[in-house]
Order: sequence, then structure tokens, then C-alpha cells
Amino acid sequence: MPPHSPRKTAAQRKAREAAENSRLDKLQKAVTGLADGTYTTIPEAYETLNIPETTLRRALKNGLPKKQHERQESNYRLIREEEIELVDAVKEMGRYGFGMSRGEIREMAQDFLSLRGIRKMLGKNWVDRFLKRWDGEIVMKNEKIFDPRRAAMSRTEIIDDFFGKVRYLSAHKFFFLC
Repeated sequence: MPPHSPRKTAAQRKAREAAENSRLDKLQKAVTGLADGTYTTIPEAYETLNIPETTLRRALKNGLPKKQHERQESNYRLIREEEIELVDAVKEMGRYGFGMSRGEIREMAQDFLSLRGIRKMLGKNWVDRFLKRWDGEIVMKNEKIFDPRRAAMSRTEIIDDFFGKVRYLSAHKFFFLC
């Protein structure tokens, strides 16, 4: 993609994929129809389903092309079910307030590969490409910078004083420590 052209949004990518899948479904219908006798000639099939003649002839000669996600999945390290499970885990951790870092996502993905006996490490850009594939599902947030005012409040005297009060309250049965 040229540097001056805008990046495709997740919705645009999904719309393009849906259109391609629709085209491939028509092609599948034409090939099946020719095989089972629904269409008696090639021109009848491509005219009825409104698909290019050369596309139909190529599919009859070489077989049906794979759908977009099937072509891409052969290049992915994780299988689709593992990626879905990883996305669900990231979203679940986010719901509990524990967002996962890129390193943690990579580590979990590497664990999936290890379970299948694959010892080869993921590439340095794997996490970025994974997040791009799941653009609408996963949202990464920047880590919050530690506030210096908060750091100043975490002196040992203040912390010791706080826990001294907790011990006092616990000793006098105001509440129980679990």
C-alpha cells in the first residue's frame, strides 16, 4: 500500500472479505451446479450467477480458490481456535482490570505452540500483526506512568504507620484479617 493512502479500517477489511466470500460462494454454486446438472453449460452458469467466465473456467480447471481467511491462516503460527481462545483470555483479563502487555500476549501464544509441540519462537512482530488481525476485538491501552506525587506518598514511614493501625484494629477485634 503506498505511504500516502490511508490504512483500511477493520470494518473496511471485513466488508471486503465478505464481498470476496460472496463471490467465492457464487463460484462454488456454479461448480456444484455444473457437476449435479443444475446448469447444463458453462455460459448458463456464469450468466445466471453473474460471475466472470474466465474465473469459472479457471475454477473448473484448477479447483476452487481458498477463501481469504483460509489463505491467511496457513501463514499464521496459531490455528484459528487458539487465536480465538487467546483473544477471549485477553478480553477476560481486561474485564477484571488486568490488561495484558504485549509480552504477556506473546508468552501465552508461545504456550499454545508448546502444547502442540512447536518449539520455534514467534517473530518479533507477531504480536503487532495479531493485534492488527483482531483490531475490533482487542484494544491495547498505554501503561500509566507512575505519578511522582504518589511515589512521594509511598515512603516507608507512611506505609509502616498504615499497617500499624491495621494491626491495632485487628488486635482490638474491630475487624478480622483473612
